[in-house]
Amino acid sequence: MRPSNTTSTKWLLGTAALSPLFLAGTAFAHGGGDHVHGLFDGLAHPLLGVDHLLAAVAAGVLASRSTAVPVLKAAAFGGAVAFGLGLGLVFGGSPVEVLLAASVSLLGLLIASPRLGLGPAAASATIAFGLLHGHAHGVEMPASAEVGLYTSGIAFTTTAVAVSVALLATRFGAGSTLRDKATRAAGAILTAAGAALALA
Repeated sequence: MRPSNTTSTKWLLGTAALSPLFLAGTAFAHGGGDHVHGLFDGLAHPLLGVDHLLAAVAAGVLASRSTAVPVLKAAAFGGAVAFGLGLGLVFGGSPVEVLLAASVSLLGLLIASPRLGLGPAAASATIAFGLLHGHAHGVEMPASAEVGLYTSGIAFTTTAVAVSVALLATRFGAGSTLRDKATRAAGAILTAAGAALALA
Protein backbone atom coordinates (compact mmCIF):
# COMPACT_ATOMS: atom_id res chain seq x y z
CA MET A 1 0.00 0.00 0.00
CA ARG A 2 1.44 3.35 -1.05
CA PRO A 3 1.55 6.14 1.54
CA SER A 4 -0.93 8.97 1.04
CA ASN A 5 0.15 12.42 -0.01
CA THR A 6 -0.70 13.66 3.47
CA THR A 7 1.58 11.09 5.09
CA SER A 8 4.40 11.90 2.68
CA THR A 9 3.98 15.60 3.33
CA LYS A 10 4.13 15.08 7.10
CA TRP A 11 7.26 12.96 6.72
CA LEU A 12 8.96 15.62 4.61
CA LEU A 13 8.01 18.37 7.03
CA GLY A 14 9.26 16.34 9.95
CA THR A 15 12.54 15.69 8.23
CA ALA A 16 12.91 19.38 7.40
CA ALA A 17 12.17 20.31 11.00
CA LEU A 18 14.83 17.95 12.31
CA SER A 19 17.48 18.90 9.75
CA PRO A 20 18.76 21.91 11.74
CA LEU A 21 19.53 19.54 14.61
CA PHE A 22 21.57 17.36 12.29
CA LEU A 23 23.40 20.34 10.83
CA ALA A 24 24.13 21.70 14.27
CA GLY A 25 25.67 18.41 15.26
CA THR A 26 27.90 18.26 12.20
CA ALA A 27 28.80 21.93 11.92
CA PHE A 28 31.92 21.60 14.04
CA ALA A 29 34.74 19.32 13.06
CA HIS A 30 35.61 17.81 16.40
CA GLY A 31 32.44 16.87 18.21
CA GLY A 32 33.63 13.43 19.33
CA GLY A 33 31.08 10.72 20.09
CA ASP A 34 31.01 6.93 19.83
CA HIS A 35 30.59 6.72 16.06
CA VAL A 36 33.10 4.44 14.36
CA HIS A 37 34.91 6.44 11.70
CA GLY A 38 35.55 4.71 8.38
CA LEU A 39 36.34 5.75 4.82
CA PHE A 40 33.11 7.66 4.18
CA ASP A 41 33.44 9.51 7.49
CA GLY A 42 36.92 10.57 6.49
CA LEU A 43 35.77 11.66 3.04
CA ALA A 44 32.88 13.69 4.47
CA HIS A 45 34.62 15.13 7.50
CA PRO A 46 36.50 17.98 5.76
CA LEU A 47 33.21 19.13 4.23
CA LEU A 48 31.20 18.99 7.46
CA GLY A 49 33.73 20.52 9.82
CA VAL A 50 33.66 24.31 9.41
CA ASP A 51 37.13 24.96 10.81
CA HIS A 52 38.71 22.19 8.78
CA LEU A 53 36.97 23.18 5.55
CA LEU A 54 37.94 26.84 5.91
CA ALA A 55 41.54 25.88 6.66
CA ALA A 56 41.69 23.74 3.50
CA VAL A 57 40.20 26.57 1.43
CA ALA A 58 42.67 29.03 2.95
CA ALA A 59 45.57 26.70 2.20
CA GLY A 60 44.45 26.53 -1.42
CA VAL A 61 44.11 30.29 -1.81
CA LEU A 62 47.46 30.85 -0.13
CA ALA A 63 49.13 28.30 -2.40
CA SER A 64 47.69 30.04 -5.46
CA ARG A 65 49.77 33.11 -4.65
CA SER A 66 52.96 31.13 -5.16
CA THR A 67 54.68 31.13 -8.53
CA ALA A 68 56.39 27.80 -7.79
CA VAL A 69 54.03 24.85 -8.30
CA PRO A 70 51.02 26.06 -6.26
CA VAL A 71 49.26 22.71 -6.65
CA LEU A 72 52.01 20.90 -4.76
CA LYS A 73 51.90 23.46 -1.98
CA ALA A 74 48.15 22.99 -1.68
CA ALA A 75 48.54 19.21 -1.65
CA ALA A 76 51.13 19.55 1.11
CA PHE A 77 48.37 20.73 3.43
CA GLY A 78 46.48 17.47 2.95
CA GLY A 79 49.65 15.50 3.56
CA ALA A 80 50.33 17.46 6.73
CA VAL A 81 46.81 16.74 7.98
CA ALA A 82 47.32 13.01 7.45
CA PHE A 83 50.70 13.09 9.19
CA GLY A 84 49.31 15.15 12.06
CA LEU A 85 46.50 12.65 12.48
CA GLY A 86 49.08 9.92 12.91
CA LEU A 87 50.93 12.00 15.50
CA GLY A 88 47.71 12.49 17.41
CA LEU A 89 47.08 8.75 17.47
CA VAL A 90 50.59 7.94 18.64
CA PHE A 91 51.30 10.71 21.12
CA GLY A 92 47.80 11.77 22.17
CA GLY A 93 47.13 15.14 23.73
CA SER A 94 44.18 17.49 23.68
CA PRO A 95 43.01 19.58 20.72
CA VAL A 96 42.54 23.27 21.41
CA GLU A 97 39.55 24.52 19.45
CA VAL A 98 40.64 28.15 19.74
CA LEU A 99 43.94 27.33 18.04
CA LEU A 100 42.15 25.52 15.23
CA ALA A 101 39.97 28.57 14.63
CA ALA A 102 42.95 30.91 15.01
CA SER A 103 44.78 28.98 12.29
CA VAL A 104 42.06 30.00 9.83
CA SER A 105 42.48 33.66 10.80
CA LEU A 106 46.26 33.51 10.52
CA LEU A 107 46.07 31.89 7.09
CA GLY A 108 43.64 34.64 6.10
CA LEU A 109 46.10 37.30 7.25
CA LEU A 110 48.87 35.70 5.20
CA ILE A 111 46.60 35.66 2.15
CA ALA A 112 45.79 39.34 2.58
CA SER A 113 49.44 40.31 3.15
CA PRO A 114 51.22 41.50 -0.03
CA ARG A 115 54.59 40.13 1.11
CA LEU A 116 54.19 37.49 3.83
CA GLY A 117 51.87 35.43 1.65
CA LEU A 118 54.65 34.92 -0.88
CA GLY A 119 57.51 34.02 1.45
CA PRO A 120 58.59 30.99 3.48
CA ALA A 121 56.20 32.01 6.25
CA ALA A 122 53.29 30.98 4.04
CA ALA A 123 54.67 27.51 3.35
CA SER A 124 55.60 27.00 7.00
CA ALA A 125 52.17 28.08 8.21
CA THR A 126 50.44 25.77 5.73
CA ILE A 127 52.36 22.75 7.02
CA ALA A 128 52.10 23.72 10.68
CA PHE A 129 48.36 24.30 10.59
CA GLY A 130 47.82 21.12 8.60
CA LEU A 131 49.60 19.22 11.37
CA LEU A 132 47.48 21.02 13.97
CA HIS A 133 44.18 20.08 12.33
CA GLY A 134 45.33 16.53 11.70
CA HIS A 135 46.43 16.14 15.31
CA ALA A 136 42.95 17.15 16.49
CA HIS A 137 41.38 14.42 14.36
CA GLY A 138 43.84 11.85 15.66
CA VAL A 139 43.43 12.46 19.38
CA GLU A 140 39.64 12.39 19.16
CA MET A 141 39.36 9.29 17.00
CA PRO A 142 37.58 6.40 18.79
CA ALA A 143 39.69 3.34 19.56
CA SER A 144 37.41 1.24 17.33
CA ALA A 145 37.94 3.46 14.27
CA GLU A 146 39.22 2.06 11.00
CA VAL A 147 42.36 4.17 11.14
CA GLY A 148 43.72 3.52 7.66
CA LEU A 149 40.43 4.12 5.88
CA TYR A 150 39.52 7.21 7.89
CA THR A 151 42.95 8.77 7.42
CA SER A 152 42.89 8.03 3.69
CA GLY A 153 39.44 9.57 3.33
CA ILE A 154 40.20 12.75 5.21
CA ALA A 155 43.54 13.20 3.43
CA PHE A 156 41.93 12.70 0.02
CA THR A 157 39.10 15.19 0.50
CA THR A 158 41.32 17.74 2.23
CA THR A 159 43.84 17.57 -0.59
CA ALA A 160 41.10 17.72 -3.22
CA VAL A 161 39.58 20.84 -1.66
CA ALA A 162 42.91 22.64 -1.27
CA VAL A 163 44.13 21.73 -4.77
CA SER A 164 40.81 22.62 -6.43
CA VAL A 165 40.77 26.02 -4.75
CA ALA A 166 44.41 26.61 -5.72
CA LEU A 167 43.70 25.77 -9.37
CA LEU A 168 40.62 27.98 -9.53
CA ALA A 169 42.35 30.88 -7.80
CA THR A 170 45.41 30.54 -10.03
CA ARG A 171 43.34 30.73 -13.21
CA PHE A 172 41.15 33.57 -12.01
CA GLY A 173 42.33 36.79 -13.70
CA ALA A 174 46.01 35.86 -13.58
CA GLY A 175 48.18 38.94 -13.15
CA SER A 176 45.22 41.32 -12.99
CA THR A 177 44.37 43.92 -10.39
CA LEU A 178 40.98 42.27 -9.94
CA ARG A 179 42.64 39.04 -8.85
CA ASP A 180 44.75 40.85 -6.27
CA LYS A 181 41.68 42.55 -4.84
CA ALA A 182 39.71 39.30 -4.79
CA THR A 183 42.57 37.50 -3.05
CA ARG A 184 42.86 40.14 -0.36
CA ALA A 185 39.09 40.13 0.11
CA ALA A 186 39.17 36.34 0.54
CA GLY A 187 41.92 36.75 3.12
CA ALA A 188 39.86 39.28 5.05
CA ILE A 189 36.78 37.04 4.99
CA LEU A 190 38.77 34.03 6.21
CA THR A 191 40.34 36.11 8.97
CA ALA A 192 36.92 37.22 10.17
CA ALA A 193 35.49 33.70 9.89
CA GLY A 194 38.30 32.29 12.01
CA ALA A 195 37.73 34.95 14.65
CA ALA A 196 34.01 34.16 14.69
CA LEU A 197 34.74 30.46 15.21
CA ALA A 198 37.15 31.25 18.03
CA LEU A 199 34.52 33.31 19.80
CA ALA A 200 31.65 30.87 19.19
